[in-house]
Amino acid sequence: MSGCCLYCIHAQAFWIGQDGKKHLPPKTSFGDMNIYCHHSKKGAGIECYPISFTRCSVFERDTDERIERRRAFFSQFDRYRVHAELIAQRR
Repeated sequence: MSGCCLYCIHAQAFWIGQDGKKHLPPKTSFGDMNIYCHHSKKGAGIECYPISFTRCSVFERDTDERIERRRAFFSQFDRYRVHAELIAQRR
C-alpha cells in the first residue's frame, strides 16, 4: 500500500500555521476526512490531503499501532467507507 495517507508515517491531524505553531482542527470538522502531510519536502505540515490520497512518492509506512488507531478513528465517519474502497483499489 504505497502512497496512502492512512498508512503514511508523515500524515498527522494538525497543520503548521504561518506563525509556525501547531494548529488542530475543531473536533467537529474531522468528518471531512482530511489529514496533513508533514514530509519536509512535500507537504511541510501545510498541505491537506484526503486519507485516500495516493499520488505521493515520499511515502513511508507508519507503525501498525498508529495505522490501527487511524482506522478506528476515521471509521466512525460516514465517508470512511468510500475512502476505504479507494484505498483498497490501489493495493
